[in-house]
Amino acid sequence: MGELAYAIDPADDGWRWRVFDVEGELVAGGVEPSQAAAESAAVALFHDGVSAASAI
Repeated sequence: MGELAYAIDPADDGWRWRVFDVEGELVAGGVEPSQAAAESAAVALFHDGVSAASAI
C-alpha cells in the first residue's frame, strides 16, 4: 500500500477523518460520532489497507 497519513478534524455532525497517500491524495474518509471512533477508523486502514470499497 505504501505510506499513508491521516487527519482528524471536528465536523458539524461528529469528527471527520481522512487518509492520504504519500502524494497527498485522499484515499479514504468518513465521519464518526466521537474523536476516538474517528481515530480508530483511520488507524484501522493502516492495518487492513485501503480497499476499493472504502476509497473516496
